[in-house]
Amino acid sequence: TEPTCTKAGVKTYTCANCGETKTEAIEALGHKMGAYHVTKEATCTEEGVETSECERCDHKETKAIAKKAHTPGEAKVEKEPTCTEAGKKVTRCTVCGVVLEEEVIGATGHTYDDGVVTKKATCTEAGVKTYTCTKC
Repeated sequence: TEPTCTKAGVKTYTCANCGETKTEAIEALGHKMGAYHVTKEATCTEEGVETSECERCDHKETKAIAKKAHTPGEAKVEKEPTCTEAGKKVTRCTVCGVVLEEEVIGATGHTYDDGVVTKKATCTEAGVKTYTCTKC
């Protein structure tokens, strides 16, 4: 019998004069692995896979391909700052969307108008001038 990748074979000799036989083992061949080829591309969220196949049988071997680095996009304002609350600017990966960098945009503070007299002053009482923020 012929050897395979994992099993030894047997060679039989027969005497041409008397018909007596003798056998000897033939070592298993071992796998003959082909080149590795990518069967799953690596991304920034998952490892990839490379596979090699035996040229004589259906045996396969795999190895991992390391995750790729994130691909940063342009920083975008996701929350505009207001007079009293900070805003937020983020940079995300263009492939998976994970936040790579986050920047706080400080609150802008109030900007007041020239004010309006809401209570006139008298001889005995102070008046009141009310100012209104022009932003909020």
